[in-house]
Amino acid sequence: MSRVLAGRLARGGSIARGWLELDGERIVAAGDGPPPRRPDEELEGIAAPGLLDLQVNGAGGHEVTGGAAALDAIDAVQLAHGVTSYLPALLATDDAATEEALGELAERAADPASPVAGVHLEGPFLDRAHAGMHPAERLRAPAGGVPGYFRSEAVKLVTLAPELAGAPELIAGLRARDVAVSLGHSGASAAEVAASSAVWSRGALSSERRTTHAR
Repeated sequence: MSRVLAGRLARGGSIARGWLELDGERIVAAGDGPPPRRPDEELEGIAAPGLLDLQVNGAGGHEVTGGAAALDAIDAVQLAHGVTSYLPALLATDDAATEEALGELAERAADPASPVAGVHLEGPFLDRAHAGMHPAERLRAPAGGVPGYFRSEAVKLVTLAPELAGAPELIAGLRARDVAVSLGHSGASAAEVAASSAVWSRGALSSERRTTHAR
């Protein structure tokens, strides 16, 4: 039996009276105004969507590459701080290790009950001069070959340096699959950033058209 909660909701950029219908711990319906039936509970305070964290390398002393137990602990830390969805971020490492970690994270991303909403690939296509904590010897240009794990449906965000050889082609391919691309660990000039932004926009438009036709 589902439960109906009524009270103030933060929805669509405003706060107004509304209602939520819960089936167990999941919200299955929501609306503005009076609830469809007598509410089971009046909400205190304001009910708002959870936070989304786009880059989580680890939490609570655990790394996202630490296996199932580590991910369970990270999930708990995130949820305790109001983060209901997050993208585990995989740093530049060897391709085999990244592919293995991505496989486990992809299983969680496919589970509607998991807060893992996808995977953020931060590398290996970063500028060695701006490597930061990434091992410089692991960094390279897309022109040298893009690992197969970039095609995983779990990949939702990729950070790269747009000035690298082959980056525009990679950006176009990612955007065509609705994968977000961010500039990072880069020494790109203003012109190079502008050129990559143009590619990003064209990819987004073509992706939107395909998505519309598929519905």
